[in-house]
Amino acid sequence: MKRMFYLFILLFVVFVNSGLAQTKNLDSLSEKKRNEYLKKEAAKEMKKLYPDFNTKDYYVKIERRKLADNVSVNEKMGYYPARVFYIIIYFKDKHKPQDYYVTVQTWEDTGLVFGIQYKDGRGFLIDPPKK
Repeated sequence: MKRMFYLFILLFVVFVNSGLAQTKNLDSLSEKKRNEYLKKEAAKEMKKLYPDFNTKDYYVKIERRKLADNVSVNEKMGYYPARVFYIIIYFKDKHKPQDYYVTVQTWEDTGLVFGIQYKDGRGFLIDPPKK
C-alpha cells in the first residue's frame, strides 16, 4: 500500500513538472496562443512602468530572434549563447513598422519579459542575468 502511495506521489510530481515546463516554453505553444501570451505579458510590463500606456493605440508586430553564437560576448553579459527570445514591437503607422515606438523583449524558454527599449535608445533591463 505504501508503494502505491509513493508511486502516485512520484507520478503526480512528474506530471505537474512536465506541465509547467511546457507552459513556460513558448515554442511549444501554437502561434495564436503564443502571440496572445506575448501581447498580454508585454502590455502588463508596460502598464507597470507607464499606467497611461494603451496597447489599443498601437499596431503590434512579433519577431523571433536569437542571441549571437559568440560565446565570449554573451558570457560577459551573463546570457547563454544562441538563446532565443521574442520582440514585441509597438508602432503607430501600420505601413511603417520600422518607425516603432517601443519594443518589449521576452525569453522564449521562460516566457519572462527581460527588457523594454524605446526608439530613442532609452530602455530598461527587467530580468538581469543571474551570476
